[in-house]
Amino acid sequence: RNKKRAKRVKKDMREVIWSKLRKFLLRGYLTFRRKDEILNFTDYFWVPKGDGDIRMVFNGTSCGLNKVLWAPNFWLPTAKSMLRTYGFNYRAVDLDLGEYFINLPIQASLEKYSGVDLSPFLDEIKKDKDVAHLLTPVGPEAEGFATWSRCWMGQRPSPEWAARYYYLAEEFVQGREDEANNPFYWDEVV
Repeated sequence: RNKKRAKRVKKDMREVIWSKLRKFLLRGYLTFRRKDEILNFTDYFWVPKGDGDIRMVFNGTSCGLNKVLWAPNFWLPTAKSMLRTYGFNYRAVDLDLGEYFINLPIQASLEKYSGVDLSPFLDEIKKDKDVAHLLTPVGPEAEGFATWSRCWMGQRPSPEWAARYYYLAEEFVQGREDEANNPFYWDEVV
């Protein structure tokens, strides 16, 4: 149960961080809640991503959440291990799924432990008409606290959940190969 407040945000980073948080709120990845409904707050920070952009990271380790979450060992290839598989005329694909984690829901029971203190951005929240109306269900005591309803970068099982759901979705999209109206239909392998 981590109830530490969010760190102060430097003025020069405020606008770019708010643009990321705003997007999470408008897409429903973060949902406003009353502070007393949230049992654990995740710390967040940002890392540079290209020119003038950042990637937001919500830290499940510093708030203690990752200590109590289980995730299987999840092997990711390194550049060296990938090179061992290459041969003459070999083709590979680099598949960047962008914001894939946050397209997948987390268990409802984890939401109250995946809190985010957005109070440093309360002025921006109240000034932004598109975001301010999201505070209404919380009521007049809304202070800018939210919870994740999606997998977030920094939560221990997120990479495994993302890979598992990706492969399930891929199977679902391809459908049954024995149905004649399926574009992936086959009746013999040559």
